[in-house]
Amino acid sequence: MDMLSLILETVVWTANRDSAPVPSNATLALTSDGRLVLQQPQSQDTEITNLTQPASYASMLDSGNFVLYNYVHNIIWQSFDHPTDTILSSQILLAGQDLISRALETDYSTGIFRLSMQRDGHLVQFPISKSSPSTAYWASGTYMYGDNCLLHLDGDGHLYMLNATGTTNIKNLSDAEPTKEETIYRMTIHVDGIFRVTCLGSERKVADFG
Repeated sequence: MDMLSLILETVVWTANRDSAPVPSNATLALTSDGRLVLQQPQSQDTEITNLTQPASYASMLDSGNFVLYNYVHNIIWQSFDHPTDTILSSQILLAGQDLISRALETDYSTGIFRLSMQRDGHLVQFPISKSSPSTAYWASGTYMYGDNCLLHLDGDGHLYMLNATGTTNIKNLSDAEPTKEETIYRMTIHVDGIFRVTCLGSERKVADFG
């Protein structure tokens, strides 16, 4: 299997992850009234996004970000704002956001482990059923750096935490790698509860935690 095939088979985001699997004859449509929906024969349309205004067009960016725009070309929704178990190169996990593992490697519904970017500045891993300080099995130790820190994965595989304004690096979690053409990195919380930075395609491990 070549690298392109591996990349194409690597799922990095899931819409409506706890809904029933999508049949092979389903289609994704941007409707005339600006809604992004999943259409299936003999079934009602399923909303993919909750938009506050109609979308005029959509774009799948090379970064892996799926974006909807309004008629004046402003972004009104993007998949990078709604991560499931993965962030990609250039993506940020905001304060108050979680990554939640999938149930199985081939089952993309909600699993049992959570990586939480807490609003107190602490990046913490929990079993999803017991999200309290006493049940955390890994923590970044950054709660003293202030509120609303961010987790950022750079284009060179460098995973680090930023202060609330995004201007100061407060902790490195993985080192940067020499830049390679067309390399995309991902950070995923896996079904085993470990979150790892890997090189998309080869799945070469850069770092793991937990």
